[in-house]
Amino acid sequence: MKEPKDQGSRDPRPWITIATAFVTMVVIYGIWYSYSVFLVALVRQFGWNRSLVAGAFSLFVLVHGALGPSSGGWRVDLAHAGSFSWVPWSWEPV
Repeated sequence: MKEPKDQGSRDPRPWITIATAFVTMVVIYGIWYSYSVFLVALVRQFGWNRSLVAGAFSLFVLVHGALGPSSGGWRVDLAHAGSFSWVPWSWEPV
């Protein structure tokens, strides 16, 4: 029979993981959505057409969206195979 855990000593790692994910997402989306701010500077600096620079970003967004489901499935397969066992707080499938 398992002994009940002491309710006073909670593991802080889930909150560290959530905070890290939140900060990471803020930074990533800040960079992602600031692209339009740098568009004019890129066009002026390199002398490219505005449509070429915007088209490159559009291609990136399309590829990112298209590969998202497959890369997510790949990560789930790795987690089920135990490839993330070196991470001490990784999710363990039941």
